[in-house]
Amino acid sequence: YSADLVVAHFLGQGLLVDFPSQGRPSRQDHRCGEVGFGTLRDARRPQPAHQVAERPGRAQDQEPEGRRRQGAPEPERQRKVLELLERATTETQNGDFSAATQTCQEVLRLDPASASAKKLLKRSEMELEKLKRVAELLAEAQRCQSQRNYQDCIRLTLEALTLNPHHTAHRELNAQARVALEKERKFQQLFREALQQEESENFPQAMQSLEPALRLDPENGDALTATQRITEKLNRQIRV
Repeated sequence: YSADLVVAHFLGQGLLVDFPSQGRPSRQDHRCGEVGFGTLRDARRPQPAHQVAERPGRAQDQEPEGRRRQGAPEPERQRKVLELLERATTETQNGDFSAATQTCQEVLRLDPASASAKKLLKRSEMELEKLKRVAELLAEAQRCQSQRNYQDCIRLTLEALTLNPHHTAHRELNAQARVALEKERKFQQLFREALQQEESENFPQAMQSLEPALRLDPENGDALTATQRITEKLNRQIRV
């Protein structure tokens, strides 16, 4: 081939081959031209699908977006998570379970897999439920005390103290109910004795039983009525 024909052919194909500046192209130049034609044809020829799939390149571009985002959290997020966990631990130790719950939820928004946050959150929620139940028991126990139902008052305060042994209001209410119940039992005993003595017409002894009973419960209507009645009987007995 002449140099002019080869150059013209490659120019028509959009390629440019540099030949020696002097003389005709060498055998090596012809081989380059032949390789060039072959390479051009191969480049235009469609490749099989399996070759395209196996072509080396940027494999990470073919990975799912979610997988590329996996890995260790960013340093700033790790720092924030540790800071919030420390705060939640302190709030739990101080008994501020409502604040600890909110802090743990904030941690889980940053790191949904945090085992420490889940553990603290579970404990805080359980403690909040305990506090709610203790408050309900206190209201019920106070109502029982006002109705002089001391046995139920003691039962309710004991249930609350199993949940929170150091609850001041329940401890005080329990102690008050026990004292009141003991006084009531003593009163009932003295009052029954007074009625038995009245029935036996032992009015002086009946009055001796009613006096300490009234000191235990000065406003007891039954005791006041019995005192008036037995006093009248005693006076009639003396007159006779």
